[in-house]
Amino acid sequence: MLDSTFDRLADAALLFGVALLYLRTREWVNIVLAFLALVGSFLTSYTRARAEGLGIACPVGLFTRAERVIILALGLLLDQVLIALAVLTGLAFFTVGQRLVYVWQKTRGG
Repeated sequence: MLDSTFDRLADAALLFGVALLYLRTREWVNIVLAFLALVGSFLTSYTRARAEGLGIACPVGLFTRAERVIILALGLLLDQVLIALAVLTGLAFFTVGQRLVYVWQKTRGG
């Protein structure tokens, strides 16, 4: 539990830092994407944790923490933060959707 808590804190620190950077420059699209990426990141972990709390193993999900960190790091290194945030946000919410559908099917006997 401690490890996953620190993972969420690290995710929040990185994405909040990116949002603060763009807040200073008033690049609103990047600010919104950074916060959406943060929400998507938390929801990705939350949906898995809730499924496991219901006794349902949740092995599905295209986008894990490793992929999130790699995409954000590449975006920062290559000065393509907007693209990285868009990809991160899209894939995080896609993964949330995958997990929700999977758990819904499992609870319906599918």
